[in-house]
Amino acid sequence: MKKRRGAIQIFARNNPKQRKRVKQNTDNEAITDKINISQRPEIVAQRSRIGDVEGDTIIGKQHKQAIVTLVERKTGSC
Repeated sequence: MKKRRGAIQIFARNNPKQRKRVKQNTDNEAITDKINISQRPEIVAQRSRIGDVEGDTIIGKQHKQAIVTLVERKTGSC
């Protein structure tokens, strides 16, 4: 029966030769201008001025969820 269908069989859903293509993400590049935390200015470590912010990221299972926290270092508020 497949021979009588001809070209339609090529596009049928149950054709085992067709595979779902997986998109390859090439946007995952490393941060280029990152600075080590040991190189931050001493005044930031003193927590003496308002406006210095510290952030942290938690990435969920299979990279489907993410939580980002930002805290102002002197007062400890968001």
